[in-house]
Amino acid sequence: MSQPPVLASAWDPPTGAMWVPMALYGGVLSLVIWALPIAGWWNAAALISGWVAVIFAGSRLYASAEYVLTRDALTRRSRGTVETLPVASITTVYGHYDHAGDVLSISGETVGFSLQLGTDDVSGLLAALGPLLVELGRDQKVIEDERARRWLGLPGGGLRDPWIAPPSNT
Repeated sequence: MSQPPVLASAWDPPTGAMWVPMALYGGVLSLVIWALPIAGWWNAAALISGWVAVIFAGSRLYASAEYVLTRDALTRRSRGTVETLPVASITTVYGHYDHAGDVLSISGETVGFSLQLGTDDVSGLLAALGPLLVELGRDQKVIEDERARRWLGLPGGGLRDPWIAPPSNT
């Protein structure tokens, strides 16, 4: 049986994004070890084992996920696991601000994904997903806000943009 054609794919976060925080953590670890009164080979042993721990933890915490969109499903592959969200079963698409920046969450009944916005990979994937939702007639039912519609490349909008705080009365 042949695979359905891929409409778009994206890495989120981009591959190699883990190296920046790992370098920061490793640099702080190195400064702390050099500041401690550890002599000779023990200092080198602490540095090497510390860097091994930082690289291992960083590769687990900041692992990139590959998202692949076909006409039937959005699939996420990361750390040896594969999760599939059928496009016809998407229940909500909404945007929000997360600690890492603007995020678009796409969820179904059992699986959900959050994609960090702002990279060309993710923008291309969302530009392919928007028209697919329109074609299935699901865009008005599942897209919850105007800004999410814009990220999906669709005209129109919702009742309001929930990413912007309402004006204060004080």
